[in-house]
Amino acid sequence: MLAVIFVFGFAGCGAGARRELITDIEVKQDKVLEYYNLGVYHHREGDYLEARRYFQEMLMVMGVDANVDFEDISEREDYREEIVREYISRLEPKLLERSSSIKMQLERGRALYDAGHYRTALEYFANILVMYPSHTEAIEYSLLARRRLREEEERIEEERARREAERQEREISELYETGLRMYEEGNLVRAREELEEVLRRDPQYREAEEYYSEIGEILQDTADSKYRRGLEEYSAGQVENAISLWKEALRLVPGHSRSHRALERARMRLE
Repeated sequence: MLAVIFVFGFAGCGAGARRELITDIEVKQDKVLEYYNLGVYHHREGDYLEARRYFQEMLMVMGVDANVDFEDISEREDYREEIVREYISRLEPKLLERSSSIKMQLERGRALYDAGHYRTALEYFANILVMYPSHTEAIEYSLLARRRLREEEERIEEERARREAERQEREISELYETGLRMYEEGNLVRAREELEEVLRRDPQYREAEEYYSEIGEILQDTADSKYRRGLEEYSAGQVENAISLWKEALRLVPGHSRSHRALERARMRLE
């Protein structure tokens, strides 16, 4: 195991104070070892920013409240201060290269963001965060770009909904106008169909409801009249004429139950 010896003068220290000092040294030794191992690990993994951070943390611990003797107890040189500093110096070119790439991507991302190309800008900020996960400006711009994209999507959806509402309104208006025209021309069945579709799409369309009710009453009265005439024809032995009248009543009012029952009886008689 690698070791670091912290050399202190213990003259004049009481036993309790000496034990506390020894404990502090042991804590610092553990921290140095922890930071060194983490620095080497991240350097090998290619995470140079993290590697440099851990090596610098290590040197800070080694330089605080202690004179450090880098005597290599295990006859290995890994732990010498110059070796650690060499690690850091080897990292610098890679960090500078990465820093240049980050700067370029940040500038491009900003320009795209300012131009309103939020989705493409987000890709540049994401690239930065792959290299430097804690890059504050890239994080902030990413959040802003996502917010702008959401707002843009909401605007698009609102516009789509508005256009769809307008289209529906035009179609309903056209159906109503057609129904009104059919009503005026006396084609009540077609008028009823058009107005029924209007009310299916817009149950609150009051004018359509009024005409629909009026047409329904007229058709009901007409169907009743045809039903009674059918009974007269049936009684006179004119079964075919009666059937024709009851069919007409059902065309006008499909739910005219009396005409339906009469029609079934007449058909059974013909069989």
